[in-house]
Amino acid sequence: LLGLGARCLSGELAEAIESWLAELGSADRAVALGAKLLQLTLSGVPDVYQGCEGVQRSLVDPDNRRPVDFSAHAERLASLDNGAASRDLADDKLWVISRALRLRRARPELFGAKSTYRAIPADSPHLLGFVRSERVATVVTRWPGGLARAGWGTATFSLPDGSWRNVLDDQTVNGGAVRCDQLLSALPVALLLRESE
Repeated sequence: LLGLGARCLSGELAEAIESWLAELGSADRAVALGAKLLQLTLSGVPDVYQGCEGVQRSLVDPDNRRPVDFSAHAERLASLDNGAASRDLADDKLWVISRALRLRRARPELFGAKSTYRAIPADSPHLLGFVRSERVATVVTRWPGGLARAGWGTATFSLPDGSWRNVLDDQTVNGGAVRCDQLLSALPVALLLRESE
């Protein structure tokens, strides 16, 4: 079986897959980070499948029988916590997961069964967002392929009044109209905590 796998993933097929992955580029990043942030900030248990804290490029569903190098994940996270720059999508994903889970742990009342949801108005079809309990906002990029061609332009979305801090990059914005290109310049997602009204 290993020989068959090696033959299937060499030559033209391997080149085609690598070319396709390269074309995905920023769209792949936006989809991966957006899906994970939504999953961690919507209602329910914020589950992270064991071993999927990084990027998994497999053609089958992950399972818990695969060995996980927890020490490598811990080293990556410690490096990021100490201010190291992200090296790749795996670092970005680990960063988003760690920050979202830490916020849920610190402020469980914002994510519980009694928390409320309200959609964030935006003037771009490429943005999806919601506010929970008027205190925490999730903002993600959607349809990133089209966005990559057209850009954000002057697109904005509206936050409730107050001062909001993006827990992913410590950027602070005021409520009201927020420019998408400014808030989402470092990452294609944002997790905003309302610090004052």
